[in-house]
Amino acid sequence: MPACSTPWQRQADDRVRIITPAPDGLSLFVGGDFLSINGATVQKSLVRLTTDDGSPLPWKFHPGSPVHAIAFLGSELFAAGDGSGGHIGAFVLADGTREWTQQTDGGVQAITIMDGVIYGGGHFDNVCDGAVDGATSGFKCPTNLATRHKLVAIDAGTGALDPWNPGVNSPLGVFALASDDGHLQAGGDFTKIGNPNTLSQATRSQQGYAQFSPAP
Repeated sequence: MPACSTPWQRQADDRVRIITPAPDGLSLFVGGDFLSINGATVQKSLVRLTTDDGSPLPWKFHPGSPVHAIAFLGSELFAAGDGSGGHIGAFVLADGTREWTQQTDGGVQAITIMDGVIYGGGHFDNVCDGAVDGATSGFKCPTNLATRHKLVAIDAGTGALDPWNPGVNSPLGVFALASDDGHLQAGGDFTKIGNPNTLSQATRSQQGYAQFSPAP
């Protein structure tokens, strides 16, 4: 059998964590730890590439810190990852303009979207109670600090913090999220999730995986 060949050849200088097609199927989004693609140092952490040969497409904002997860809703892209703790950010899908950023005190490793709400999971314990529209230096909240042990819900349109707060134990927390038929699934390194006490600490014994319907 003859060897397959393809003109699609891109090289990142560090780890690639996620590759996902754009909703139109004509391009790919790539996220990870890399600071350059084929030597182009402007292509950092989050890039858009063509599907035919992998050439970079215009994208205005590159986080400069590792990206772990990408999701789409309508005309927006949402990306989550590390950097001064962790971040979940909203971008205009057409050109990469950043709309807002929500900051956490630990990495965000997974996101999913359900009913206009972004659910994020990671190894954080606190988030900023208010999104920011510019760069942040270190974990500095522009308003107040809110406790969210390893799970957080955010309004997709505004970046505002949702009151949903089930709590998850363990230092490593949540590594995977998915939504289906009105239910949210979470997987990770935990032994308790949900039924939080007055300190927002999870009290329900459940190891590694949980499924539930978030409170409205």
